[in-house]
Amino acid sequence: MESLGPEVIYDEARWRNLAAKRGRATPVLRALMGAGLEAYVFGSVARGDVRPGSDVDVVILDPAPPYLVELAIERAGLRAYSKEIVQATPSYVPKAYIYLDPDEELVVSFPPGQDEAEGAGVLQVGRPA
Repeated sequence: MESLGPEVIYDEARWRNLAAKRGRATPVLRALMGAGLEAYVFGSVARGDVRPGSDVDVVILDPAPPYLVELAIERAGLRAYSKEIVQATPSYVPKAYIYLDPDEELVVSFPPGQDEAEGAGVLQVGRPA
């Protein structure tokens, strides 16, 4: 069989770190999916190439009302430490972030519904206010 690249071998510490990071993601995923939100882990935790400082990224791909995301998080006994809505460029879809720890290592990101983004003071260019 043809090799696709160098073989990667992780030591026991790397496997423990991966298990711990995925363990942090599991209750978040369960909470969001329990609220009817389709959520995924992405980045290094999904790929398996975590380092000790890797964050745990959870994404909801479809627009979701922020109150529903926050309610699901609270019902799971988790806490939102900080929140922000970012719009990289005027034509780019706004993206909401909810950080679930003070170090911002566990984060849920999602596109808020348009009405929620407008309520937060984010408007799309060319759309009547």
